[in-house]
Amino acid sequence: MKRFVPVLVCAIALATTVSGCAVTGGHETLGEYSDDATITTRVKARFAKDPSVSAMRIHVDTDKGVVNLTWQCKELV
Repeated sequence: MKRFVPVLVCAIALATTVSGCAVTGGHETLGEYSDDATITTRVKARFAKDPSVSAMRIHVDTDKGVVNLTWQCKELV
């Protein structure tokens, strides 16, 4: 549960921050963007529920229903 709240907050912040750029850029409609944001939030929420997954290190990007996952590795010092 400790990981769920930060992931949810990040997902909401991402959805509200990027929404103006995507819709006004003409790349997709408001409905498509809303669907993509919903998918992204659901994927992140499921990662947050799984104790074996480091949800904070997985970047989820959804574009027109296609989900891309990117793993953020720690830098080696």
